[in-house]
Amino acid sequence: MKNVCQYWIFALLLCSSLLQSTAQEGILLEAESFLYPGGWVVDPQFVQQMGSPYLMAHGMGQPVDPAKTAVKIDKSGTYNVWARTKNWAPGNWDPPGQFLIQVNGTVLPDTLGRTPGWGWEYAGKAKLASRETTLELIDLTGFNGRCDAIFLSQGEVPPPDYGKKLAEWRRQMHQEPLAPEREKSYDLVVTGGGIAGCAAAIGAAEQGLKVALIHDRPVLGGNASSEIRMHTLGIYGKFERILRLLDTEHYPNGSAEAKKDQEKRDKNVKACKDIDLFLNWLAYDAVSEDRTIQYVDARHTWDLIESQQWTRP
Repeated sequence: MKNVCQYWIFALLLCSSLLQSTAQEGILLEAESFLYPGGWVVDPQFVQQMGSPYLMAHGMGQPVDPAKTAVKIDKSGTYNVWARTKNWAPGNWDPPGQFLIQVNGTVLPDTLGRTPGWGWEYAGKAKLASRETTLELIDLTGFNGRCDAIFLSQGEVPPPDYGKKLAEWRRQMHQEPLAPEREKSYDLVVTGGGIAGCAAAIGAAEQGLKVALIHDRPVLGGNASSEIRMHTLGIYGKFERILRLLDTEHYPNGSAEAKKDQEKRDKNVKACKDIDLFLNWLAYDAVSEDRTIQYVDARHTWDLIESQQWTRP
């Protein structure tokens, strides 16, 4: 098939988010890697803007169960504790997304989620022994509190708040490689699992091509997915057979019936043996030579367990 389709190299950078990183400056804990998220959920939709997913306490007005994790402290002492968070509704005298940090059963004094815009807010000091330490995020409101990361440091200065300085600091803390560590070869790489991307992947696989379909959300369909629920009824043309495998009916707002079309779409794409499906993977770079894309770099957005155990023949 190589005389029909450009031979692609798809380089996969595993998101090594044990995401507990230790350096002289302190210990960085990525919130999405907490061992037990409790009632908090991982929100990866702004990875491209922020460089990281975050935990969100989505309790519909009812405080959710704490998110919990553990970290090994190598050096005993008094640590300053910061959380990267934001007040997502500035102007309110009582912000809706407030939370606290609890360390080894003791709640730190400063309430978090009060500063407009993403930045490091100070939670308080904690005396830590050289052993395993437990941390918890205590939701106070149930109204979408957000926590991107926790930083423990014996220094007095928090990390950079945003931009390239934060990205570079984060990369150094995690000791991330500059290039993907693994490579896989495909006849075709499709980045984006909307209706068009799914149809292209199925069409290519039916022609005998080995396809990688990369999508940065947990479900396929783009705007037609169960996350957004825009219908796709219209003129099918000569592609009706494939589009019927992927389409979405026009359901009323809030209808649970939309989930059936999501299940149909996911099932039909996964049924193609020549499609390797990468859900929650972000294609972050494409390298071209002579105006032809040679390979795509991608990484998992947040799933620690899948990232560590990822194996494919």
